[in-house]
Amino acid sequence: MKEAGQYTYSEISSQADALSAAWQQLQRQHDWISRYLANPDYDEIVFIGSGSSYYQALTMASTCRAWLGKSASAYPSSELLLFPKQTAPSHRRYLAVGVSRSGESTEVVLALEAVKPLPNWSVAGITCYEDSAMAKLADCLLSPLGKENSTVMTKSLSSMTFMMQALSP
Repeated sequence: MKEAGQYTYSEISSQADALSAAWQQLQRQHDWISRYLANPDYDEIVFIGSGSSYYQALTMASTCRAWLGKSASAYPSSELLLFPKQTAPSHRRYLAVGVSRSGESTEVVLALEAVKPLPNWSVAGITCYEDSAMAKLADCLLSPLGKENSTVMTKSLSSMTFMMQALSP
């Protein structure tokens, strides 16, 4: 049995490496911002997440509004899944961005699957796991060293948030 905090301390200590790898990954995925966040075809960008990733989605939406001047919002993924018409009226064009450390968050994946076939929606994601269900469903910005074993988000939160903010001018 693992000792409490065994993973967390090493993951917090490796944040600098995760941020460096995130910066290098951004150079490889530089066109992601123009295809998604800076794309004028979208009237609004809707960030979704569950648990800690929802709070991360709030930060990403705020960054998008402040730094990109785009209309952006954040919702718990269940709201988009269960109440899509109330969350996002159908007369606008939307980009749904799933935020999930593992890319396996059930509600995030289900919400993206629910809106992907709709004519006024496109989907993308931000995750740390390139082989995840979300990464197979949507084009994802990937934090290569954000993978972690801790229950709490540590370097995944900092590296994915850094990627979103480093993409902004």
